[in-house]
Amino acid sequence: MATRYQFISAIVLSGFAAVGCGGDSDPMTSTAPVGIPTVNVVAGSASIGATAGTGAAPIATAPTTGNNPTPAANTPNPTPTSTTPPPVVAANVACDSMTIVAKHCTNCHGATPMFGAPMSLMTPTDFTKSSIVTPQQTVAQLAKVRINATDNKRMPPASMPALTPAEIDTMNKWLDSGATAGNACAPTVPNMNPMVDMPGSKPNPAANDPSVKCYDFHAHGATKDQPFKVGVARDAYYNFTFNAPWTGTQYAKSFRTKTDNLKVIHHWLLFKEGGPVADGAMAVPSSGTHPGGQLIHGWAPGGEDLILNDEIGMELPATGFTLELHYNSQDAAAVDHSGVEVCVTPNKPKNIAGISWLGTDAIGGASATGTCTPDMGQPIRILGGTPHMHVAGTHMKVEILRQGGKIEMLHDAAFDFNYQRSYDYQAKNLMLMPGESIRTTCTYNKPVSFGEGTGDEMCYFFTLHYPYPALTSTGLGQVIHGANTCGVL
Repeated sequence: MATRYQFISAIVLSGFAAVGCGGDSDPMTSTAPVGIPTVNVVAGSASIGATAGTGAAPIATAPTTGNNPTPAANTPNPTPTSTTPPPVVAANVACDSMTIVAKHCTNCHGATPMFGAPMSLMTPTDFTKSSIVTPQQTVAQLAKVRINATDNKRMPPASMPALTPAEIDTMNKWLDSGATAGNACAPTVPNMNPMVDMPGSKPNPAANDPSVKCYDFHAHGATKDQPFKVGVARDAYYNFTFNAPWTGTQYAKSFRTKTDNLKVIHHWLLFKEGGPVADGAMAVPSSGTHPGGQLIHGWAPGGEDLILNDEIGMELPATGFTLELHYNSQDAAAVDHSGVEVCVTPNKPKNIAGISWLGTDAIGGASATGTCTPDMGQPIRILGGTPHMHVAGTHMKVEILRQGGKIEMLHDAAFDFNYQRSYDYQAKNLMLMPGESIRTTCTYNKPVSFGEGTGDEMCYFFTLHYPYPALTSTGLGQVIHGANTCGVL
């Protein structure tokens, strides 16, 4: 039975370098909280929507006069003033700071802000404007709070490399000065909005292999060549169904995201169904469920294309497919034609890959641990993985329990629900041998219990591997999450 738990399996296949931008849940860039998403469980996949921006770093509140407080939300955005003259900084600090901003910030806060980030941070002037969240503060004042934060509201996101101490020092001096233009230079790192001119975009595999054919699955209107009318949409999920445009069993060699309206798309998921579907149909999903469907790929902001090497492929029969898109839009006129290009070959590769659920549903307290010991007594190649928790999640550790008692660390990093990242292990030639296990430990910022809503918690490490589905173990987890589950319950 499918319920809505399913987004991260998508990112686990999205190039293993995914990091989402703030979206509607980023308290620095959001104008209003977003509704709580639901989570769907289908056989081997997971999905989440954007969430309310909880847990933000403390910020100043609107000033009050006597017993008549004036809420910030009811006041116009004034130009913040200060009676204290800003400190004098070195002439090159503005230039150096804007180079740091271009390197770490403009994927979301670019010339065209993306994924819910309402302001551009391309010029010093952008930092002198009033903050949308707290109009009595400038963007510079709030930016200083965020880059110096030590919790999972830090900027850059906790799942991305932090600014170096030298970069923080430079930025602090510049932000304290009021973010004056000084001799600000053109950024040495260009503005790169995700999936527009993002480094790491992969070439089409069909270019060098005549057996590879590529097909588009995308959001559409009444006909497939018309864009979909998104309009105003908050955490809205839409299903677009397609019958396979190929015959016989094919093997996926690549999934390349084709974005259209980057201001409204949050993520997409592609499901393989158990049989034919209504080709070209569109429907609002009921709780985002996909009965009989199996997630095979997906993308979220920051994700890269997935190109499988010559020896790896994913088996795709000539069946039906469902493309689910998640939108966040405040524009009544918004339209979108985003989707995915799937490139396939009839030539069966040496290795068939797929994803499995690892982790635990047994959550009660400030931490939770689950152990996966596969039933199949054969070596398993681990290609990549994606951590998934909710807003209380702060850290995940994934360990390989080797024979003889040795413990090998696979993943040990901070977690941020708004900036979920995937990790690529293909270059490590990482093998799980018979009798060995993978232990996943999740840490939360308060006692929590398992549940689908973001006020509840999860603890999953979605793992790309081959041979598929060797990374499985029998148990209740398979009944809930599908056959490709290992040790969840």
